[in-house]
Amino acid sequence: MPKCAEKLISRLEDLKKVYNTKNIYFATDYPLKDSLRQSFSFHDIKQEYHGKAIDILRDNINFFSWFNFTPTDQFGNNMNIKEFALSGIPGILDKIVCTRAKIFLIAPPECRKKTSSYTSMINSERFDLMKANVEGIENISLEW
Repeated sequence: MPKCAEKLISRLEDLKKVYNTKNIYFATDYPLKDSLRQSFSFHDIKQEYHGKAIDILRDNINFFSWFNFTPTDQFGNNMNIKEFALSGIPGILDKIVCTRAKIFLIAPPECRKKTSSYTSMINSERFDLMKANVEGIENISLEW
């Protein structure tokens, strides 16, 4: 996983120059903060692999994620971050951001466990947006 993180950093640096991109939104089902996760696809998290990879990304990329937002309930009251993480809302937020992003990157086979149905749904929606000539969508997806 650390090699995958380094590969992603290199790819992002290249894309930032080509597309003059400043903001990077990082969507992952890996817990980005403590043990909070929005998915249960990570059953056997190993700090020496997964944690080190996230640390490498944090040290080299100033990225946004759902942690950059203050979660509130439907009445505008602040939500407990753990309650928010388990609500499913972060996954919905990630999907909206990824679907409408200028560029969408997916992990290459050697850096992921399997093909994700979640990613496939985003790809499908991005395909439809590109077909409809929606401005600002540059690709369906690219492997990094």
